[in-house]
Amino acid sequence: MAEKRVDLLLGAVARLSGERPPRLVVFGDGPERSSLEALSERLGLSSRVTFRGHVEDVHELWRAIGRARVAVQPSSREGFGLFPLEAMTLGVPVVYCRSGESALPELVRDGLEGLSVDASEIPLAAALARLLADEPHRASLGAGAALRAAGYSWSKIGGEIEALLLSIVGNGGGKGSGESGDAVPARPLA
Repeated sequence: MAEKRVDLLLGAVARLSGERPPRLVVFGDGPERSSLEALSERLGLSSRVTFRGHVEDVHELWRAIGRARVAVQPSSREGFGLFPLEAMTLGVPVVYCRSGESALPELVRDGLEGLSVDASEIPLAAALARLLADEPHRASLGAGAALRAAGYSWSKIGGEIEALLLSIVGNGGGKGSGESGDAVPARPLA
């Protein structure tokens, strides 16, 4: 899908050079894959980019994300962003491109858990180069990412939703058959 902007990421990676130029692993399949592989070839990135496609084994995917030094989400439209949260959980900082149609700034705070950049090859390449060269900064963002991701555990979120629902019911927001508005707790069917 064009809104994933993997072409933008490939262009940014092509700008990165050095003694050990970074490698890029792209996960997922879609209608753009063959054109993206061709673009990778044209940019001279064939030896540095791996298109993994769809990965069935979630443990394999998590190991691959955990080995990464940086996670990149260049999408123009992104909802909550499960991939960035997975990377953050593993202590991997996230670089993402700004977009008015993306919710990523609500998850990844610029300068705390990752970096937000303009959706252009030069700023994206600069952010990647900066993090790959500055291990203390990358480690700091990675630690912030892991800490932030810990706040998204199922038990924590489930507890918050339960408390919210109980506060609504307890405040008469969910009036039952009683005149006082007191809620009658539901009993599980057993």
